[in-house]
Parts: sequence; structure tokens; C-alpha cells
Amino acid sequence: MSTKKATLLFVDDEEKVLATLKRLLMRKQEEWAMIYISEAEKALEIIKTQLIDLVVTDLRMPKINGLELAQSVRKNSPNTKILILTAYAGVLPENIMDMIDGIITKPFNPPELVESLEQHVH
Repeated sequence: MSTKKATLLFVDDEEKVLATLKRLLMRKQEEWAMIYISEAEKALEIIKTQLIDLVVTDLRMPKINGLELAQSVRKNSPNTKILILTAYAGVLPENIMDMIDGIITKPFNPPELVESLEQHVH
């Protein structure tokens, strides 16, 4: 009996970060379907048309920032978990945890990143 793969959506305007995530998470391809997007607008389109289990988004991005993306995800897909990926954890609003499920700080520790993703997918 096959089980459905969890679908993770990674959003970061830095292609270098997305490439690093792809490389680090290669071994999880059997467990997770992973989508990597560099524009929040495209991520919103995906969220409206596909079931996404977990969104991992950068905080600071042009046009739509990570908090705005998180608000849209909550509105359009309330069961989707959201993690913010940021080097600016110290400047997050106090009520951020009302909107998201966790924070991953940049630069991230690869084993801790994978562990955090696993915790939020299952």
C-alpha cells in the first residue's frame, strides 16, 4: 500500500539558497515532493491549485515578503504548516507565532533543518 508523499514548497528569492536546499534535501525525495520557487507570487498560485503540506519561506523578499505570504497561505490553505527561513530572527514581530509554525535561522545547520522539516511534516 503506497502512502502519499508530503508536498513541501520552498520560497526564497535567492537562487543560491534554493540550490543549497535542493542539494541538502536530495535524499528526502523518496519521502517528500519538493517544489522550489524564487517568487512569492508564483508560490501563491501553487498554493491555490495544489495541496501543500509545508511552506518554508524566506522572510525578506521583493514584492511579497514572507509574512505576507504566510498570511495568504493561512487564508487559502489553513492546514498548511509554515516555517519562516530568515537571518533576521531578532526583528520578527512579537505575534509572528500566531501566523506561522516555526522559524529556521540562516545560516542553517543542515541536520537541524532536516529535523525541523520532519517535525512539521509529520
